[in-house]
Amino acid sequence: MGFQILNSIRKHMITFALTVICFVAIGFGLNTVMSPQYEAKATLVANFAPTDSNSDNKYNEILANQMLTKSYEEMIQSLYIAQIVKTDLSSSLSVTELLSKIQVKTDPGALLLSIYVRDGTPKGAVDIANAFAQSFADHAATIMNNANVTILDLASYENSLDPVSPQKTFNLAICLFIGMFAGSSFSLLLDKRKAVRTKKAAAYVLNS
Repeated sequence: MGFQILNSIRKHMITFALTVICFVAIGFGLNTVMSPQYEAKATLVANFAPTDSNSDNKYNEILANQMLTKSYEEMIQSLYIAQIVKTDLSSSLSVTELLSKIQVKTDPGALLLSIYVRDGTPKGAVDIANAFAQSFADHAATIMNNANVTILDLASYENSLDPVSPQKTFNLAICLFIGMFAGSSFSLLLDKRKAVRTKKAAAYVLNS
């Protein structure tokens, strides 16, 4: 089968090459049209303030804190926090649009919450990530009693300068692969059509 494909490509090299070039051109076009997206990350350490500094029941406190990281995750992505962020940034974006830009990931074992933000500019991503981190740190205790949240790392502009999408090399590689597959398929199809026509012509000559 492999030899047949290579033989078909050799016979229809122009068709194969044009197909590959077309798909690679599509890849270049997609990379040009797609707006770059930049990502920023801010990290929080979140737990409950101990109710009794002399308590020996620290293990249960740790377990409770780990279970609450999911609640913190939902709180960060709440309309309440998003509205505060919108006000602090004087953003023209709606609350829903701001929330669509963020993703919160938790590490219950380490009591860490990472806020990821994607935006069309590095500054926009950094500003939004830091605003969500700061707003939650400032208002967590208002939402939940005894909540204690501190900012571990703010998002930095320097770490957000490289776009995370589009992945240009990956897009081109995919388009190249699809182009080669399509080119091979077209070459095989043309080869089979030519073989059928040849058989029909031979049969016609023999029957004449």
